[in-house]
Amino acid sequence: MLNYNKLKIFFTVAQTLNFTRASEELFISQSAVSRHMKELEEELGAVLFIRTNRDLILTEAGRVLYQEIAPFYSREEEILRKVYDAAGTGQKELRIGFMGIQQAFHIPAIVNNMLLTDANLSIRMKRYNWDEIEPAVESYKIDVALRLRMGSFDASQLDHQILDAAPPAIVTSDRHPAASKESVCLEDFKNDHFLMLSETDSALPNSFTHMLFKKHGFQPRKLSVYDQPETILMMIHSDAGISLLSRFAATDQFPDLRVLDISIPDMIYLELIWRRSDSNPMIRQFVEQMKELFTSAYQVPTFSL
Repeated sequence: MLNYNKLKIFFTVAQTLNFTRASEELFISQSAVSRHMKELEEELGAVLFIRTNRDLILTEAGRVLYQEIAPFYSREEEILRKVYDAAGTGQKELRIGFMGIQQAFHIPAIVNNMLLTDANLSIRMKRYNWDEIEPAVESYKIDVALRLRMGSFDASQLDHQILDAAPPAIVTSDRHPAASKESVCLEDFKNDHFLMLSETDSALPNSFTHMLFKKHGFQPRKLSVYDQPETILMMIHSDAGISLLSRFAATDQFPDLRVLDISIPDMIYLELIWRRSDSNPMIRQFVEQMKELFTSAYQVPTFSL
């Protein structure tokens, strides 16, 4: 008989095609993931992965196994939630996703307040990149997420609550020649070393930045890409370059960073998203508390749930 836990680990590995990322998602060691996959291959008498220097490749046997178990494991959280609801017990759990932005530091205070008022509540939190966070909500990996959005909201299965909005800005160290200027243009930085979010993890801001370069008639002297905005901020702090980021980036982690406004009409929205069909009452409670906090702090317009 196939082991449930090993199949769950296989499903996660097959999704990520990387033992390290799978271990992070499953909260177990990489060596444990590798051991379970070796044991599963021995039990099945089939090689499931081709191991390369960087990532994994599914064999034909691995692909068939993944296709057979994916319909269940991709809906595992949804199935459990429906069972809890049918039993009338409810699920006292809230899984919160967030991006690496300054406003995410407001979440712990709200989480603490929710835990103090409900001793039976369990809350988990996880950080995501731009392109990961919406699929994580849609696939029931998390219940609600604090994210940034560019463009219109077009996720048919999700609801959202806008908390704030601001255009992108140039981020430099206070040692940059332009740091003291009251107003700047994007073209002023054409000879700078630009630090960008990677296309792999953050395709939308990456393509948006390239579009702005083209629109303003230049290509930067040098470009470097990184997976996370926190790394970019560290590099700017080290005078390794500048970046075009949202005003929601955690720039106040480094007191020597400067955020310079540029004349760009496009807005970046700070918002919460959750599944429209989800009946978990903890989502509404979290959204209401976040909405109250940001309405009070930033005087942004409110939107009904």
